[in-house]
Amino acid sequence: MKIVTREPVCLDRQVDFGIEQGKRLRKRLTKVYFLEKSPDSILIYIET
Repeated sequence: MKIVTREPVCLDRQVDFGIEQGKRLRKRLTKVYFLEKSPDSILIYIET
């Protein structure tokens, strides 16, 4: 699952992510892989 977030990512916490379609996705993060960083967002892969 790829999610673009502008907020800091904390492992092992429930975090709200705003995704491209404007929906809100709430997940408990187990593993987060940082794929790409840009000045205004972080593209991450979440393995839950």
